[in-house]
Amino acid sequence: MKTMNVDSREISISWKEPDINGAKIERYDVVAGPSHRMVRWAHLAQLLLGSTIDLDKLFGYELTGGVQVGDKRGLEGCDQLRCKEILWAPLKGDVTQFDIPRLLPGQDYYFAVRGVNCKGKGELSEIFGPVTTLAEKPEPITPAEITEVKETSAKFIYKLPYNFGAPFVEAAAVLERWAGPLSDDEIHPETKEPHEHIAKRQWALDLSERAIEPERTGKGNWIRGTTEAIMRSYRAEGADGQFGQWHDHIPTLANPTNFAREGSIEGLIPGTYYRFTWHARTKGGWTAFAEPTEFLTESTVPDAPAPLVVFTA
Repeated sequence: MKTMNVDSREISISWKEPDINGAKIERYDVVAGPSHRMVRWAHLAQLLLGSTIDLDKLFGYELTGGVQVGDKRGLEGCDQLRCKEILWAPLKGDVTQFDIPRLLPGQDYYFAVRGVNCKGKGELSEIFGPVTTLAEKPEPITPAEITEVKETSAKFIYKLPYNFGAPFVEAAAVLERWAGPLSDDEIHPETKEPHEHIAKRQWALDLSERAIEPERTGKGNWIRGTTEAIMRSYRAEGADGQFGQWHDHIPTLANPTNFAREGSIEGLIPGTYYRFTWHARTKGGWTAFAEPTEFLTESTVPDAPAPLVVFTA
């Protein structure tokens, strides 16, 4: 087997026709997926049960039951961080190239193929891979969570999304004043609007700080469908790649690991509504801004009145 083409969402592989032993190749069976263990299971099952095992029986499909040569069964889930399915594709005997679309950027994929002729089914090839799809700009991002609010400060946590194949290099936060009281010193004398540093501010978030580890609740058992992309996501947070076996989080593209980072905001105005958002960047580009999170600072006692001015006649 060899790789013909790889991009962020599709892989093309090809292979040489095997020895036909006097009978023409009528069909090829391709097995593929992002979980090495799942593909290896199919490979070992065939070896243990004999080279004549039907892959259509193994995966619950029959060519006579609606599956046609050229179909791709089990493609669903190949674009997810956890994939519990194996892709199976029966191909015509004169086809020695296979294109698998709808993949996840930055994910590893594995392949095996066998020939079928009138005398039966050959053995699956050695597993080919990993073939890693190219990186792409990250897509979904979750809003930050405000964890503490006081009169002039607030704390928040945020969780990095799946990086789509490239590490995050920076992140930035944006805070906007939405409504609330202002003193004369906080208003521009000409525009009558809040000063720029009060109305809106932006700053860099520190991605070098160690992330907050989620509670360990699992039993450490292997989770079916675990892929290298999710394991790399845990390693990027400074955890073991198998960390997902010890907590109940279901990985998503917006929140692959449930590891969180904490930040704080100082210099807020009491009794004021704010909107907070953030985004992050890989070499593929910036994510979209997260949906804004609104919060209200606590009120405080009034400032002292200005000194009385006594007018004399």
